[in-house]
Amino acid sequence: MSGNIIILKRSKHLMGSIVISDQDNIDPKEAEEELNELLCHLEHMCPELAKEQLDSSKIEYLVEQYASNIL
Repeated sequence: MSGNIIILKRSKHLMGSIVISDQDNIDPKEAEEELNELLCHLEHMCPELAKEQLDSSKIEYLVEQYASNIL
């Protein structure tokens, strides 16, 4: 996708992605590290993922909470 950087990361049970515009003042390496930290946080907070049980509302809540803490 022209003008964008797409970062994909995978943890044991989850996959996450970030799309960064070339116009954004964001370091792609730092964004990749932050995405990895988020996936690790989700894996830790959702032990039910090991049993292949996905609670999407819990994931959504945890992502929103995580994002509000870093802003």
